[in-house]
Amino acid sequence: MFPRFLTSIVSWRSVAVLAVVASVLQVTNVVLTWQLRQRQLISMAGEKNTALGPKTGLRENIIASVLQLSDDHQAILTRIAHWSVLDGSGEFRVSTGVVRGTEGGQGEEQEAATQGLTLVTQCSFTRLQRLPPLASHWQGPISIAVFALSGEVQAVVQTFHLLRKCYPEVRANVTFSLVFPLNSPTSPHLTPTTDATPCDRIFSSARQPNYDFKGVQYPNNLLRNVARKATITRLMMVVDIDMIPGEGLHDAFVSYAGRQGLFGENSGEEKTVWVVPRYTDYPAWEKKSEVKAGKVEPLYEVLWQDPWEPFYIASTKVPLYDERFRQYGFNRISQVCELHVAGYRFLVLDSAFVIHRGFKTNTGFHTTKDVEQERNRILFRQFKGELKERYPESSRRCY
Repeated sequence: MFPRFLTSIVSWRSVAVLAVVASVLQVTNVVLTWQLRQRQLISMAGEKNTALGPKTGLRENIIASVLQLSDDHQAILTRIAHWSVLDGSGEFRVSTGVVRGTEGGQGEEQEAATQGLTLVTQCSFTRLQRLPPLASHWQGPISIAVFALSGEVQAVVQTFHLLRKCYPEVRANVTFSLVFPLNSPTSPHLTPTTDATPCDRIFSSARQPNYDFKGVQYPNNLLRNVARKATITRLMMVVDIDMIPGEGLHDAFVSYAGRQGLFGENSGEEKTVWVVPRYTDYPAWEKKSEVKAGKVEPLYEVLWQDPWEPFYIASTKVPLYDERFRQYGFNRISQVCELHVAGYRFLVLDSAFVIHRGFKTNTGFHTTKDVEQERNRILFRQFKGELKERYPESSRRCY
């Protein structure tokens, strides 16, 4: 007879194995269902164009096009099936870098690509319409982690493909990662798309309330970390999907970084982040000749204080985001607080800024916002206590 503690270990291992098997079967089902759908599309393409004659070039082109698109979808779904892993909580499947921009480079080109600055962002499936204008505005690589319910995986893959087909800048520069819960319903706001969907109809679904995912907590910080890990550059700028960087910021900062040796062997060793302010109508900004000249420089240093949560450019080696923070409240400020305690300097850039798309209103928030904020407030207090143990030599605190 097994001792009680051995029986417990065997039981937990069995549960873990069953969870992994269930996840693999779920993703495999998605792949097989998509294969069946593509065969139906090919058959429909052939039947629909029978009047053109069995050997007309138009009919052959239509079928070839469907086959080519099917291969793209199949490749992406196969990557999700084989590459996705469980996150630390065991609640989400993560597929990092499942689709990469064509400008990523290989070999020496990839090494050169590391000497750059990646815009890192995340959003839900229903917010992907914000990506094309962001990609057209940013002159460098973008890494985005997309959250979807389990029943939306096929639709998300379809949308990835359509975005790459319709927007050359997305195909060239955007790397997609995918995060989805093990079990969740399909969003009622979902409108299916096909390969024949016009580019201006990709995002025809109704707008889903922010953070409203039918009982599934939106894992903001998990998404940020996933998008960060998909980058290949040595510098990054983490922003929300509704933030637009100032025109020319990418090239200007890469130029500054080159002059300062920030791409060297020891890049990331100095504890510095470069703050990109939110834009205001401050007159001095409007008069700066450097804005037109495409130059950025640090203007002054700020000692961090609560509740400041700036957007900034930094090495990809800075501390990750704490993934316990989900939904609304304290998810970004907790990481900025850790930077402060860890001894990082905050240098505010001159002639650089980000702009928020639109305005937030009280009616734009979901109904559980206040409850979530209070829960995360308690977690933030606990987190600040943990930082004292993590950085025992630091005299800095998150006040």
